[in-house]
Amino acid sequence: MMGIYTYELKTLLTGLKAYIFTAFMILSGGIFVAYWNLYNGVPSTEYSLAFITVPLMAAIPFLTFSSYSGERAAGADIMLSSIGVKTNALTVSKFLAYMTVFTFSFVFLLIVPFIFAIFADINIAGALSGLLGYYLYGAALMALCLFVSSVTTRP
Repeated sequence: MMGIYTYELKTLLTGLKAYIFTAFMILSGGIFVAYWNLYNGVPSTEYSLAFITVPLMAAIPFLTFSSYSGERAAGADIMLSSIGVKTNALTVSKFLAYMTVFTFSFVFLLIVPFIFAIFADINIAGALSGLLGYYLYGAALMALCLFVSSVTTRP
């Protein structure tokens, strides 16, 4: 399982999709934080998190939709099943690799409430619970998009 995880993560990090995803999520997070928190003067990061979920719904399918169909087109799925790799191990390894890429972009949003706490009196517990909800929402979207990728084929 660890071998599949490292292979999938290496494949993601050698291509451009993971970097485009991370840059897009950091850019959209920066835009919404700058608008809602800095421009409007609202110290709560929950408002900006509510709007960052919209670009997340567009970016996660961009990242995940070709994961299984690319393997199916290359014949790698048949090779993996012939050497005895269980479907559960393959699915969990792929999910963890994609969640690692998502976590890279999430770390930048995790820093924001602590930076705001230096300059304003904010509710850190509320901000962290909002970030936890955002992370779990991203994990649910990632699982859904990986499932859709597993049942579709590449033309």
